[in-house]
Amino acid sequence: MSGDINKDGRDDIAITYNYYAGGSAAFTFKGRTDRTDGGFEPPLKSWEAPPGTW
Repeated sequence: MSGDINKDGRDDIAITYNYYAGGSAAFTFKGRTDRTDGGFEPPLKSWEAPPGTW
């Protein structure tokens, strides 16, 4: 998913990842605000579900 997730005026990307052991997590890549040519910050784990809960 993409869009301005954190409402800072820059596009962001969010992805989900399913771990082999059964857990899931969502990661957010925030749009860089210190560069005019774009780019993204390192991923931030923004949500996690242990195995068997999702």
